[in-house]
Amino acid sequence: MSSYLKVGGAEELSFFAWVDEGVTSGFGDNESSEGDNVYQNDETVLGSAKASELSNVVWSLTDVGNPITASTTAYIGIAWCYGNFESDGSCSGTSVGNESQTDSWFTDMAFYVEQSRNNDQFNCATWTPETQPQP
Repeated sequence: MSSYLKVGGAEELSFFAWVDEGVTSGFGDNESSEGDNVYQNDETVLGSAKASELSNVVWSLTDVGNPITASTTAYIGIAWCYGNFESDGSCSGTSVGNESQTDSWFTDMAFYVEQSRNNDQFNCATWTPETQPQP
């Protein structure tokens, strides 16, 4: 993920990603909370950061480093918050003031997919994204 920021608002903008598998661990349980884009406390957190920290950050979108099984539907939740995330995943803007209300922030988000079959040498943790110059 690469980003461009004008002024200081990147300290106020938070991002959060998780495996959106619902209240029952794993996928394919046909439960209504699976893939609901609502963070439940037992779901696996993939990453969390302020916008100012996101330049060239890589979050592995697999379930704790394991490949997603073929023919399985899996969900990734991604949320952003102007303020801070609470422990239950809700957003609180009480910590921010008016200083950044005229700021702007732009980002590029890329997803890179690699097939795991016959490719056991690939490692998400060591993969480096190709970046382009920022404006």
